[in-house]
Amino acid sequence: MLTTSISSMAQVPAIILDQNSKQMALGNHASYLEDIDGSYTLKDIIQLDPSNFEILTEESLNKGFTNSTYWLKFSVLDKTIDNKTQSWKLETTYPLLDYLDIYLLDKDGNVEHFKMGDVYLYDQRPINHRNFIVPITLQDNELKDVYIRVNTSSSMQIPVFIWHPDYFFEARSGEQYGLGLYYGMMFVMFFYNFFLWFSIRDSNYLWYIGYLAAFALLQASTSGLGYQYVWPNSPWLESIAPPVSIALVGIFGIAFTRRFLHTQQYHIVADNLLRLVLYLSLVVLGLSFIADTATVMGLAKIVVVTFLLFILYASVAMLLRGHRQARFFLAAWVSLILGGLFTIGMMLGLFPNTFLMTHASKIGSVIEIILLSFALADRIKVMEKEKKLIERRAQKELEKTNKKLEENNRLKDEFLATISHEFRTPLNGILGSLELAQQEPASSISPHIATAKGSTDEMLSLVDQVLNYTELQSGNFIIKAEPFNLPEILIELTQNISQQCQSKGIDFSIENHARNPQTIIADKKRLQQALVPIFDNSIKFTDEGHISLDVQIKFVNNQYLLLLKIEDTGIGIAEDKREDILEAFTQGDGSFSRQFGGLGIGLSLVKALCNQLGGTISISSEINYGTMVEISLPIDIPHQAFSAAPHIESKPSTKIRAIKDQARILIVEDNHINQVVLKTMLQRLNIDTETADHGIKALSILEQSRIDNKPIDLILMDCQMPVMDGFDATRNIRKSPHEYANIPIIAVTANALSSDKERCLQCGMDDYLSKPFQLDDIRSKLQTWLPQPDLKNESQQGNS
Repeated sequence: MLTTSISSMAQVPAIILDQNSKQMALGNHASYLEDIDGSYTLKDIIQLDPSNFEILTEESLNKGFTNSTYWLKFSVLDKTIDNKTQSWKLETTYPLLDYLDIYLLDKDGNVEHFKMGDVYLYDQRPINHRNFIVPITLQDNELKDVYIRVNTSSSMQIPVFIWHPDYFFEARSGEQYGLGLYYGMMFVMFFYNFFLWFSIRDSNYLWYIGYLAAFALLQASTSGLGYQYVWPNSPWLESIAPPVSIALVGIFGIAFTRRFLHTQQYHIVADNLLRLVLYLSLVVLGLSFIADTATVMGLAKIVVVTFLLFILYASVAMLLRGHRQARFFLAAWVSLILGGLFTIGMMLGLFPNTFLMTHASKIGSVIEIILLSFALADRIKVMEKEKKLIERRAQKELEKTNKKLEENNRLKDEFLATISHEFRTPLNGILGSLELAQQEPASSISPHIATAKGSTDEMLSLVDQVLNYTELQSGNFIIKAEPFNLPEILIELTQNISQQCQSKGIDFSIENHARNPQTIIADKKRLQQALVPIFDNSIKFTDEGHISLDVQIKFVNNQYLLLLKIEDTGIGIAEDKREDILEAFTQGDGSFSRQFGGLGIGLSLVKALCNQLGGTISISSEINYGTMVEISLPIDIPHQAFSAAPHIESKPSTKIRAIKDQARILIVEDNHINQVVLKTMLQRLNIDTETADHGIKALSILEQSRIDNKPIDLILMDCQMPVMDGFDATRNIRKSPHEYANIPIIAVTANALSSDKERCLQCGMDDYLSKPFQLDDIRSKLQTWLPQPDLKNESQQGNS
């Protein structure tokens, strides 16, 4: 029993309860005190001077988020004068309070104490309701003092109402019907959108379903219905339900917004802001289970504010960019935002805790759900437009593919032309050298046979590359692994390479690591196919310095690997060519004026071989400093290991017809062997020759011959040469103002396609001779373009 008097509340008038009192708010009938450290007891509060309290000027106490404890005190006086004992209802309508202590004191100092809050089991409440309700029993003219103590991690709101016992359940039953209608509509929209998603499989509906469920959970947790019907025996769930539901609303709402408005494609700034809220929501979701409620709710408050503002910004931004679906979307979120802002303002203490403010977010969400349904329905129309757009894009992709096919066909034609040229050039040296060898005495055969052998080797290497590549592409690839002596095979495989390096004055070395086993198990043929194209490139593109081969065997990931490193000091590979150089038919230079030959399949062949053998290839290079190619091939280690020249029949010589005496012919040919062969053939026909390696040198020789009055009678012109090719050289000759502008020019080229001949004639050449050719072919062309003048006159006289 505590001693108090009615005069202790003399500063504040009592709340008069009579027959007309249905619902009474506190208003200015109450006073409050901030207990900063929460140390005051009821006895301390009663003994405090009334001057320590502040008069409540609003309908209810609302201090927002605070760590302080607050006390409310007021008096109630029954003036019904009906000779009955009335059980009035004292209701606190904010169900998220953690600790709520209500003390009722009568005139004799008797105290009735009610302990409530969401930290206690729901069954401990005196009246079964989502809000905190206690009975106040009053007789006629009886006065009771009421003290309310509140401490909470949520918003400090103490909306207190006193209800007439006959009116309370009637009024609250209508509210229950409204809440039932609200959640029923949420339930219907949930399943309606679920069936839509199940039908059309549009992820927007799935994220919207998640958002509806999360928002319904948020409303249930903040209204007390969740604690009343879903988790009444779990105060822990009641404490984490608000931040968890806020986080889920943020996650699903942001994901739905980003996909519905396509912000990632059309507005990166808005998308980044939305993603920021998404990440913050994930943080709140995680902290809800491990951090204290006050800290989490502080972050959740930031999530709510940024969620509403950034979605509003994204909606306006996308609408300004002409996105039709943003119309309904913006109107929907504006409705929710306005309702949400009123509710948040109430929680922050900016607005009074009234029925309208309490349920503003629900009202806004109802309007939002209706408008978003229109938005999703409108999206079906948008999807039809998108379908047509996709069809147009597909048409463009088809056109792009057709262009790519045309490009592939062009590359194929270029490849076929390259094959023709590269095969025919060495073949011309073979046939020409052999033909000349047949016409010489036996003692002079050897040099020409050696030349033919070199050309044959070159041709066979090219043929092998094509055949190997064809084999890989066809899928008829057989791996035959067998034991062999590694040092011996390395010498065997590189013997020809060493000779070629020696002939070019290039140093060649092999480093076979001392710890390598003598014997390995691998496919020797495939090893050769992998090494030869790399060495061919090194020799081709290296004029000085060295070429080296480093061989090492390592045990990596339970497997033996043969590591081969080929390094040269050649011209290097440009950075923009390194990736493409491993693709088929690709060369550093595919023009007619390119300096180096080749099919363009060597390194692609090595790459394909490595892939088939389970190995790898990598290239590092620097322009003008060299290239290093590294290949890695899986191998096994044995347990015990840690003829005469062909006879060529002579061909009877053909009788030489008359060709212009003392004729001078200019040979324009970049291939030294073909120069020698052509020059020797023309010498057999008693014709003087001049030679040029490219078009510019040919023009210089023509000009010098004119000055020396030793005119050139005919030009044998190769087409594919460095510096200046045969086509440009011919055009320059035809444009010359001098007499040699009309000199006969015969194309002597390995480009043997029909289009090549037409191109030669169009650029100004007079005739066309395809490699490989023989002496009779040259003689026939010269008889046409360099006839003996006397013989020609005699023929004309005879005809007359």
